[in-house]
Amino acid sequence: SYARSGRKTVLIDSDLRKPDIAKALKLPPGQRGFQDFLFGKKLPDCIFPLQSFGLNILASDVRNSQDAADLLSSGRTAEKIRTLKEYFEIIIIDSPPVLAFADTLVLAKIADFVVVTTFMGHTSHIHTKEAVTRLEQVGAKIMGTVVNNVKVHNGYRQYGYGYGYG
Repeated sequence: SYARSGRKTVLIDSDLRKPDIAKALKLPPGQRGFQDFLFGKKLPDCIFPLQSFGLNILASDVRNSQDAADLLSSGRTAEKIRTLKEYFEIIIIDSPPVLAFADTLVLAKIADFVVVTTFMGHTSHIHTKEAVTRLEQVGAKIMGTVVNNVKVHNGYRQYGYGYGYG
């Protein structure tokens, strides 16, 4: 929605172990712009513009999955991500689950804020609380949450709402 509203937006797939942005957006195979950018390639050579959405993508692949924690926790990564602010108004970093790897906590320290994403019927309340606690421990600013996989029959339709005069 940021990109469609005309704001210069980049989406980074920082999940180096199980990247899925390129596949989900049907990008050409072999997209690894995020890793290339971190290793020093010029930004224009790393960005994949998704014209239909007005969105720019820094995709990843699994070629650096063994070094993911080291790569993301290096000071160079933080600096590279900060330089993106010169080019983009909105920088969205899609990261692995908080409880699975330390990568997300490293990135959360760099980010202006974090949106916690959960999966209905899969993410437990206990795991959500633990993720929030870990994010707070590293000083992340939590903006809110997104709940995925909500079925329509679990939504607002079950609640009544109306006006009346008497």
